[in-house]
Amino acid sequence: MAPILVGYSLGIALGFFDPTFLELPWFLKISMGILLFLLLFYSRKERYGFWVFCLLVSIFLGLLRMGFTPEIHKPNLQNSPEKQTLAIQLKNKLKSSETQLKFEALAFPNREGKLLKPEKIILSKAIDSSGSDWQTGQLFWTRGYLNSVGLPRMPGQFNYRDYLKTQGIHFQWYVTRAIPIKPRLVKNSSWAEKIRSFRTQLLYKIERSGFSSQALQVYAALVFGDRTNIEKERLTAYQNAGAVHILAISGLHIGIITALLWGLLWPLRLLRGGRLISGLILMACLWTYAAFSGFSPSVIRAVSMWSFLSLSLLIKRPQYSLHLLGVAYLANLIWDPLALFSLGFSMSYTAVFFILLGMPFFNESWAPKNKYIKIAWQLLGVSVCAQLGVLAWSLYAFNQFPILFLVTNLMVIPFLGFILGSGLGLALWYVVGSPPKIFINAYGWVLESLNSFIDWVGTQEAWVLTDIYFPKIFIGGTLALCLGVLAYSYPYNRSKKTWKYALLGGFIFWSVWLYEFQENRQKQELLIMTDGRQTVLVSLADHRLIYWSKEVLSPFALSNLRRHYPYKKISKSPLTKAFSFKEQQLVWSPQGPNILKNIDYMLIDPETKAYPEDFAATQLADTQFILSSYAQSKQMYLWEKWLQKNARPAWRLDAQGYYNFNAR
Repeated sequence: MAPILVGYSLGIALGFFDPTFLELPWFLKISMGILLFLLLFYSRKERYGFWVFCLLVSIFLGLLRMGFTPEIHKPNLQNSPEKQTLAIQLKNKLKSSETQLKFEALAFPNREGKLLKPEKIILSKAIDSSGSDWQTGQLFWTRGYLNSVGLPRMPGQFNYRDYLKTQGIHFQWYVTRAIPIKPRLVKNSSWAEKIRSFRTQLLYKIERSGFSSQALQVYAALVFGDRTNIEKERLTAYQNAGAVHILAISGLHIGIITALLWGLLWPLRLLRGGRLISGLILMACLWTYAAFSGFSPSVIRAVSMWSFLSLSLLIKRPQYSLHLLGVAYLANLIWDPLALFSLGFSMSYTAVFFILLGMPFFNESWAPKNKYIKIAWQLLGVSVCAQLGVLAWSLYAFNQFPILFLVTNLMVIPFLGFILGSGLGLALWYVVGSPPKIFINAYGWVLESLNSFIDWVGTQEAWVLTDIYFPKIFIGGTLALCLGVLAYSYPYNRSKKTWKYALLGGFIFWSVWLYEFQENRQKQELLIMTDGRQTVLVSLADHRLIYWSKEVLSPFALSNLRRHYPYKKISKSPLTKAFSFKEQQLVWSPQGPNILKNIDYMLIDPETKAYPEDFAATQLADTQFILSSYAQSKQMYLWEKWLQKNARPAWRLDAQGYYNFNAR
């Protein structure tokens, strides 16, 4: 199983990062497939040879699967500075701001009067009366600007472009208020649209019944998987408490629902053939809930995973859980190969994998006779194993570690089954009628109590490690170390050589850490970034990070720099108008004529007072221009015209991200 999973994942990754693998002619792909299957006859008698065969075939199949998603590398849409007309259909409403509406939408490219296959885009529109009633499922003819998503403007900032690419999205569609929009309503003809409309109406009905705003936010996320209206402060509190996984329908929620349904169906299992019938009912209920929650990727992933794991209950073979987890992993990637690059996908499967591998150790090491102590011990084991599995991913993605996560999970998870089950029961009650006010108030009090406890834990800032430096290379080393320790302690492996797993994991982790340490010792970088309405020059050398700017960096920028570089101390220097780096000259916001014979780099921003005619042609012959256009000025406008007239390229910080001199 392992060579198949590794090979298929590797094939998807190769097709995603290097499109040349997908551009091979079909006759060559067929020839490669035939050669691989011929290899089977030479390797089937050799154990390791057969593993190599499975690995190569899986890589080939992964590449073939990526070949069915050509829009990943060759979108029909093209960005342009000119206005375009697009037919779009709204799919999902995203978290919006006070001034902007955001949707995930389908855009239909227009080629010679024909509408081509739709592609996913992010739609942004200024909030006004014409867009206040926009709903998912509607179709519009729109006029606007199609642009690529901008890159991070400072090191350590979330790369929104890379994230959207893993979702199959390449462009943002900006619809301005001044452009007329002609909406044409489309009936919710598809079952998905009908379910979405029903869910929206049900949430609106629950909202009007008297739930407080804070309770409703958690209820919508916990039961419906809807986090679009949750406040940033509420989300931060759950993150600091180590309980943010509660607010997203994941394997934990589906596992609880599976346990509840399996318990409710026990009378049916007493009948002849009842075990099979109860299993089929269980899976039907899980997939119905997945459809009700919108078939989001995380829900599909969790439901499919637990559907396969439920098979181990039906066939009474729990020892095959790891194999069925692998089958679920493969089925998810066959359905959606881009899920491989989803953080939630990685965290879900590693968490369940570590639980299945680590819980036998907890069960073997101590078996309390008291029922309640046994439950607490098992909850502790599940929390520790799951945290080991997601440790590397969470440190890389969030750069923080809540030390009180065990306290939070031990206090919340025992009641999560009741909270989730009651929430689902309340939703079903709302479908057929209106529950009594006493039940609504009681459940609202439970959610508010949960929020109060999470708020208290989240405010214990001394117990939250923040701004942790954790580069991507540490993920593999940390996973190897944790996996080696669990493999060493696995009680069902009676081999005397299990210590080698722990030793190998420790060696990989130490090698990764040593490599990163040596890289940081030799690192010297100079870069230009933006922080709000100011441009900043940052230098890394001799284990120090220094920046030059008019004002002190914002806490957001300082936090990003500490996460991206292993330097906690960051110092500020006065901003000057000229810098020298490796015998190259940088002119910063020129104020007038310059005496330098050759200018290697020039920053043009709103502070610039000089005009293009203030410089000789020889001075600007080989100049790399860097534009920081957080605000427009007369000088910047003239520099833009001069660059266009002379066909000179320029690096734009707002679209192309921060400028790293070492990478050019």
